[in-house]
Parts: sequence; C-alpha cells; structure tokens
Amino acid sequence: MKLYIGPAGYCSSSKEPGGALGSFMRLNELGLNAQELEFVQQVYLKRDAAVEVGRQAAERKIRLSIHAPYFINLCSQEKEKLAASKKRIADSLDRAEALQAEGPVVVHPGFFQKRPESECMQAVVDACFEFSAAYPRVVLGLETTGKHSAFGSLAEILETCSRVGRKNVVPVVDFAHIYARNNGRIDFGAVLDEFLSYGYTSLSAHFSSINFSEKGELNHLPISENKPPFAPLAAELKKRSSKFDSVHLICESPLLEDDCARMKAIIEEEGLKLA
Repeated sequence: MKLYIGPAGYCSSSKEPGGALGSFMRLNELGLNAQELEFVQQVYLKRDAAVEVGRQAAERKIRLSIHAPYFINLCSQEKEKLAASKKRIADSLDRAEALQAEGPVVVHPGFFQKRPESECMQAVVDACFEFSAAYPRVVLGLETTGKHSAFGSLAEILETCSRVGRKNVVPVVDFAHIYARNNGRIDFGAVLDEFLSYGYTSLSAHFSSINFSEKGELNHLPISENKPPFAPLAAELKKRSSKFDSVHLICESPLLEDDCARMKAIIEEEGLKLA
C-alpha cells in the first residue's frame, strides 16, 4: 500500500522562497509527500503557472490534488448556476491536467434544494460523464459532504461513481464529514469495507476533527480534539493494507502541516510508512 499524507493548502511554516516551491520544500523537510491545492474561492492558478508548479512538485516527489471551488451545485435547476458550476469544475480539471496531478480534483457535488435524491444523482452522473470524456487524463473526485442539505452521503457518492463507471471518476471519503453527518459517530472499518466493496483499491480521503450541529458540519478542528480520533483509522488502514494499492490522505486541520506530521507519526506507530 503506497501511502501519501499532506495538507490542504500551502504549508504555513514554509520559508524562502515561499509559495508552492517553499511549501514543497517544507513538506520534504517534514517527510510528507502530498499537498492539495485549494481553489475553494476561485481557480487562482493560471495554466502556465500550473505547469511550473507541477514540475516543482514532481522534482520533490509531492503528489498533488486539487479542491475545486465551493460554489458548485450540479443539482441546480437554474441554467446559469449550473453552467457556472460546470465552468468552475472544468477550469479545475484543466489546471490538474497542466499540473499532471496524480490525485483527484475534489468536488462537492451540490445541494438537494427540494429535488429528490434520484434526480440529483442523475444530474451528477450526467455531468460526470461530460467531465470524464473531456478530461480523460485527470481524475474527478466526488467528496462525501458534511451537511444534511447537501447531496453526498457515503452511499450516494459510492452509488454515483458506480453508475458513472469510469476510472477517472472516483469517490473521495471525508471522514470528518461522515462523522458530522452521523452526529458524532463513525465506524472506520465499516466505511473502508463499504468503499472496498465497490471495487476501489485506491483511496483518496480527507481527515480532521470537526465541529458540527444537528444540520451537519460547522468547521474543521485540530486533530487533537479527537472528533473523530485518527488513531482508530490508522489501525483500520493497517488491517486492510493488503487490500489497498494506495491511500492519499489530505489533512484539513487548521494546523495544516503540524497535524500532518502528527498523522504521519500515528501511522508509523502502526508499522506503516509513507511512499
């Protein structure tokens, strides 16, 4: 099992020269090997710049992924909002192509807005077919979401990706979101087994602690909050290490690389090593 761990965003403790290169250098110092580029507000990276960032990451053996903008709703029945959502995803996929990113472009699929689950799922499936064909060299990742009003339970994401049936459209498991959706409960082993039951052997995932209400997620917290704890997930991954080809873990804690280093230490206590 090849294991990758890194932060959601640039390292906060990187020094000169700063930016992407400084972040990658800091990850090397910490023995980490992944980073998610955060386009959550906008796709800020131009294509030419993305080519250079991808080269810098490859030189330092950092596995890249992208988080697409939050302002996406593939379930929307408003033509303008749907078109804008698709444009944001397409731009993110384009940059992933330029980066030669091995990890996925992570997307929150959308919100129900009174539409039945079946209609939302079909809308997301149809959009995924479009993206899969237009960007065959990059991976689109549909993320489990943390709010009950959002399309994106684990079952919904797994079924959607199964219906698309393309190798470049995959589930992204956000363990904190699942924990929040389930009102502070998660069975890591059951989640991993359900993921594996769909035939997936490469896991892309997010982890942090999380604050939540009856409506779902509120905000991410440091992993020291143990909501949920990371050690049980590390133990369940160890039990299934022969079943996974790769695991790509992005830490969404506000402590970024510091908590990534803590996750790495916990993983190593289980006898696992990063790729």
